[in-house]
Amino acid sequence: MNKKEMLQKWENEIMFPLLENIVCAMQKEIQQNIEQIQKSVCADMEKLLEQAAHKLCEQKAHYITFHIMRQDVLEGVCQYHLILYDESWYLKKGREIGVLDSHIIYDYYNTFYKQLLLQSNAYRCVFSIPELEMFAMKQIGVFHSHFVEILRYAINGLTESDAYYQLKKADHLEIQSGEYYEPCDKLYQQETEIDYGKWKRQFLKQQNNHFCFADLRGIELKGVCANGADLRYADIRKSDLQYIDLRGSDLQGARFQKSNLKQSNFKQTILNYACFDAADLQGACFDYAVTELNTIIFMMKFHSAYCYTSFKDCCLKNASFQNAVLKYADFRGADMTNVDFTNAVLEKCIFSKKQLNEMNLTEQQKNQIII
Repeated sequence: MNKKEMLQKWENEIMFPLLENIVCAMQKEIQQNIEQIQKSVCADMEKLLEQAAHKLCEQKAHYITFHIMRQDVLEGVCQYHLILYDESWYLKKGREIGVLDSHIIYDYYNTFYKQLLLQSNAYRCVFSIPELEMFAMKQIGVFHSHFVEILRYAINGLTESDAYYQLKKADHLEIQSGEYYEPCDKLYQQETEIDYGKWKRQFLKQQNNHFCFADLRGIELKGVCANGADLRYADIRKSDLQYIDLRGSDLQGARFQKSNLKQSNFKQTILNYACFDAADLQGACFDYAVTELNTIIFMMKFHSAYCYTSFKDCCLKNASFQNAVLKYADFRGADMTNVDFTNAVLEKCIFSKKQLNEMNLTEQQKNQIII
């Protein structure tokens, strides 16, 4: 057996099974503690932005970037460096503000790394320690992707904070995360002036269904048909979307807080991480919508980093969730009058005791939910 064949054998027998077990354990901890994690990460980011506001003075931030450094990972240090760049980012270095703790994720990477070396003793005659370390380092992206989703979720609170508003921002601002001097994952973007006419024309003519990360705050799209739109992580807060038809759209991480969504159509949509807090969803249709996505990594099936969709404090009078598959959806404080959950899966969904008494659920559904 040559070295290439041995590598494949080692990956299938040692590395991939170990990676799958570690990631599943990490996802379980995230899911069980997501609200606490979100609040902690958001508070830490706010403190960093407060420091940035003092350090930058008149300089405007164009990119707010949380950088992971491989040297930190090699030394077992669990942190991301917050670096702010202005509009001349391609000409000069950014300004480092501080570090963001990421042990909730990278403690698991360190466990994976140590166990991988320990379980690979039988292969030491084939692979050197530096080679095994290199193979382990190639899996950092799996852990980074989970921290990115935590950051995206925490940004819901960050962008509403005083620290964020006080920070001087360029006309176009992006918050992102990734390796230093490497392409980064976008977390959020904001425009000082939004071209509502351009966005509305694209929706109406359906020339472009890609609105991923679009800043659409305050837009009016009443009655627009936008089937199959890509609205992942789009910011559509405080917008008039009454009667909008988003059937079959990807709404992962989309933000609809305080929007008018009366009689809207969300049939067969993807809702993971979506936030509808305090939105008016009277008569809205969520039939066949789903909240859990799966990721294929190295031919292994992983669940999403966590499952969570928020309907807190919504008006859901006469809304329909027939045949929807909901997991960890939070309905606390929502008006649930005449909501139809026929054949819906409500695994780990969160309701108050008062809501439970007012709703018409089957015994099976009642056993699925959290009170």
